[in-house]
Amino acid sequence: MKELTGLYPTLARAYEIMLVSKTELTLGIVYNEDEYPKAPEDIRILAEYYNVAFVPNPDITVELYKPPASDMMSGASKFESLHNVKARASEATLNTPPLPNLGETERALMKTAIERLGFGLHDVVTIEKISVYIAQLENSKLILPYHIAEAINYRAYGGGLKKY
Repeated sequence: MKELTGLYPTLARAYEIMLVSKTELTLGIVYNEDEYPKAPEDIRILAEYYNVAFVPNPDITVELYKPPASDMMSGASKFESLHNVKARASEATLNTPPLPNLGETERALMKTAIERLGFGLHDVVTIEKISVYIAQLENSKLILPYHIAEAINYRAYGGGLKKY
């Protein structure tokens, strides 16, 4: 089967985080129905490829974009394999997770997200969990601002998009 991880790098990264969490976190997909009418068909293929069930109210949400035609037609050697993603996630589970102590910068980033994106307590707790797993993937001893920012991105999907 064609390597799909490179066509959907954000989904591959979210899948990697989910694996590090030992599937404690759930995964979902949103898409623009007008720009990507074939998304439901492609999502079914991706669910089989990743062997995951996408859920309607997930911890991690990924917006799916239609890949460029040139990427869909290029050889698999251009992309990272699913095997490599799984191996990296497996190695990361051996890393010691950082303590979920947020510094001043990280707290300010969370406060801004709460105020601007209307996050509730569940969102904040989930963002902190996701941040820990992202830091663990990188073997970081601390949760850094970009770990928080990436985690926020997975919770702040755009309105008006179709949920799968």
